[in-house]
Amino acid sequence: MTMKTHVSYNKYGDNMKIQHFSLGEYQSNCYIVYENDHAFVIDPGYESQEVIDFIDQHQLKIDMIYITHGHFDHIGGVNQLKNRYNTVVYAPIKDKIWMEKGPYYRFDDDLLVDVWITEQDKLSFLDYKISIYETPGHSKGSTVLLINDILFSGDTL
Repeated sequence: MTMKTHVSYNKYGDNMKIQHFSLGEYQSNCYIVYENDHAFVIDPGYESQEVIDFIDQHQLKIDMIYITHGHFDHIGGVNQLKNRYNTVVYAPIKDKIWMEKGPYYRFDDDLLVDVWITEQDKLSFLDYKISIYETPGHSKGSTVLLINDILFSGDTL
């Protein structure tokens, strides 16, 4: 696992910071977006002590977890973080087949998704508005998140 130095986002005078992690054998991108002591996690694909250590060292309150799509390398650490930080998990409804027991699901425990979302839904984090766009192709339910002019794209190229 390789942690990259955070990127500060100050274009609009905001104090948003972004911490990137490359997790697991597929080196899936995971992000922690945070400001002050609030944060949300995007695509925790594998259980990671490194992610937990970062959250705990920065004393972050995890407001939510967002899954860009349902493939195993983007959801494998969701339950670990949800159980540890008692947070809300959002995931695209069109990829539900990848995140529930059945032929496409690779885990023993149910994935703890709280809210199934579509492109019409809007999320917020502190004062930031988060737009969701469906980008089918990699999977039927692939989505991207847009916060100001920062795009989190999962596996969408």
